[in-house]
Amino acid sequence: ATGVVVVDTATLQVEERWEIGGLVSAFGLSDDGRRLYVALADQVAALDPASGRALAEVPFAGAETILHVSTPAA
Repeated sequence: ATGVVVVDTATLQVEERWEIGGLVSAFGLSDDGRRLYVALADQVAALDPASGRALAEVPFAGAETILHVSTPAA
């Protein structure tokens, strides 16, 4: 898929679609729920999971999967 689909878990209805400009191969939610990390072919994008707004993009060739996301302690 070329974006993220937001689904209401109570109704299983599609609420939104967030286009992020690339083929999504995996994603992971941070421990604190404040970041959604999305693996693309050439980068990892960090999104606000409430709005889909891009927070950061990190070039990362070959980012095919995200096995674990960890949020450092404050």
